Amino acid sequence: MAETATAGTTSDFDNRVPWKALDIAAAIIGAGLIAYGLTLSSEGVDSARFEFADALLSGAAFIYMFGFVFYMTHLIRSTELPAHLGSFLTWIGAAMHTSGMLVRWTISGWAQPPWTNLYESLLFFAWGIVVVYLVFEWRSQNKSAGAFVLPAAVIMMGLAAFSMPASKEIPQLMPALQSRWIQFHVACASIAYASFMTAFGFAILYLIKDKLPAAFMTMVYSIFAAITFLSYGGGDVLFHAEFPLKKPTIIGTGELVDAPLPVPYAGQLFLVALVLYAVAAGLYFAAKKNKDLLRFQRPALIGAFLAHTVGMVQAIYFAKTTHPIPMRPEISLFKWNVNSYLVGLVVLVWLGTLFVMLIDWRGEKIAEKLPAARIVDDWSYKAVLIGLPFMTLNLVTGAIWANNAWGTYWQWDPKETWALITWLTYAAYIHMRMARGWSGRKASSLAIAGFGVVIFTYLGVNLFLSGLHSYGSPG
Repeated sequence: MAETATAGTTSDFDNRVPWKALDIAAAIIGAGLIAYGLTLSSEGVDSARFEFADALLSGAAFIYMFGFVFYMTHLIRSTELPAHLGSFLTWIGAAMHTSGMLVRWTISGWAQPPWTNLYESLLFFAWGIVVVYLVFEWRSQNKSAGAFVLPAAVIMMGLAAFSMPASKEIPQLMPALQSRWIQFHVACASIAYASFMTAFGFAILYLIKDKLPAAFMTMVYSIFAAITFLSYGGGDVLFHAEFPLKKPTIIGTGELVDAPLPVPYAGQLFLVALVLYAVAAGLYFAAKKNKDLLRFQRPALIGAFLAHTVGMVQAIYFAKTTHPIPMRPEISLFKWNVNSYLVGLVVLVWLGTLFVMLIDWRGEKIAEKLPAARIVDDWSYKAVLIGLPFMTLNLVTGAIWANNAWGTYWQWDPKETWALITWLTYAAYIHMRMARGWSGRKASSLAIAGFGVVIFTYLGVNLFLSGLHSYGSPG
């Protein structure tokens, strides 16, 4: 009875708050920020514009982070206030983000779009994720997916912030990149990936609404997390209990090379996390013969999360405070040669574990706030319907650009190959829904697996493979 009364009180409070006025205020503030950015772009000197753009983008990253916290709080608590505050902050952050990107664009005289190097592509990808999500939030009038979508933008912005200062400058493009096609190619890729990210968020919400057993979800995710830990350093965590970063080292010939630099204690902690993730997955199958074993799955996941957390903090602190070149003490390892994609993958897996724990703990409460499962499934489908045409344009414009730059439409570069695999995955998703009538859990599982392919295409290819897309490789 007390719980019902609390829920009613919360609802009454939510009804008294003028949420539309808050939305209008966000729109006015956002329009003002963009207008001010454009005004400074037309009148300010380059240095002032660059500093203003950097301030806007840094501010947007922090606002997204606070927005994510409010979205997360909305999933945990029964009140709608955190959801509205999260949405308000996300709209403000999107306006700052847009203004910052526009100011960077104007520094080049509108001749060079702000997505031509690693730093800018991360910022643009984050922008696409936020904008596509906000469109869906506005259309669906449901803010539950924000907690699952916004973290990807926060990670992208964080990776950009960790880039070397030189990479944040407006780059002088190499001849192969001096093409109008780059504007269409990267823009289409960003919108496509952002749409797939949104589809992923709604697919997760569907599985929660459909009451997919938390034990099964924990098992699937634990397998993914364990495989990810196995991949670090080509097996260094498993075979040597080490998590190596790379530092620039001058050898006898005077050449600057990359030397492995193991992070103290991080490898051992990640090895513990790997083992506990594997145990959490194994307990699900072992419980088929002895159901009592399943009660140990949650403690195993929590233990993996704690070991992962401490190891991740240690790795980030080590990279931030280590100065690899004695004569350049102002340059930390983070600002020199840490693979930002590797750090991003570590944080991504950590966030995923946090979400799985949240779903295990508050899954039923979250499900109560969601619309009917059929509606959430339909939103995921519509997001893919938006993303696939842009992914098609991404492949087409990339092929035309490649022919102009290298004289051939296709070279089976790893990035090209995995972009094609991404397209085929989502084309299969559309086909299975239209021709085979797939929906619900099957479709949601494919949407989630598809976003795993997207993550590998964007992060994994640059981390484990090398190819012609060198501007996107970590440096």
